[in-house]
Amino acid sequence: MAFAEKWHLETSFFHLRHGEITITLDDIACLLHLPIKGILLSHSRLTKEEAMEMLIEELGNDPTVALQEVKRTHEAHARYHTLQQIYDVELLAAHQAVGEEVKADIHREWVFRCYLLYSIGTQLFVDTSSTYTDIVYLTYLSDIARVHEYNWGAATLAYTYHRLREGCMWKAGNVAASCILLVAAIVDGLFPEGSAGLRLLEDIIRVAEEAYLYRRSRAKTGGALDGRG
Repeated sequence: MAFAEKWHLETSFFHLRHGEITITLDDIACLLHLPIKGILLSHSRLTKEEAMEMLIEELGNDPTVALQEVKRTHEAHARYHTLQQIYDVELLAAHQAVGEEVKADIHREWVFRCYLLYSIGTQLFVDTSSTYTDIVYLTYLSDIARVHEYNWGAATLAYTYHRLREGCMWKAGNVAASCILLVAAIVDGLFPEGSAGLRLLEDIIRVAEEAYLYRRSRAKTGGALDGRG
């Protein structure tokens, strides 16, 4: 959160004592190994009925369980706990389908989609709830053979910028973005040769102290944090 408060809305850069850094598509490709070319992700918000249908068709979810899931999350979301349960059940079913390759392949596809959806929600498009992910991403997992054709890198970068913009606002309690990407990009950008660990620690402490004092001083005024030290 302290680093998010050093994010400048106008320049899309982190302004730190040792210089300015940002996150680029090249960082996405090198650090997360995501494709930065291909079909752009484009979707609209799903209705509860559409979300239920996707859970049933793409993950093999029981209709009753799918209905309960969208009711509990209040929107087209799937909880990570539920995805873990689906993964375990379908993986076991795939192992038990001995001699029935067609049936086993169906269960394996459900397992794979479940794993990918879980990874997308926990590593790329992290929600502030930290408990569920958007079911709409199953749209891009329907054809397993074509998953690599989508531009996941550009989508992740755009999502990260959007969440950093939200996170640097005064009323934001936390930041929803790829923590792996943020930490890796910051460390790689500041210390490409890995020879200044102490300076990084000093920066972290200083930024955290500045953020605490600044947020405390603005408690009664509100507004956006400008991120200047």
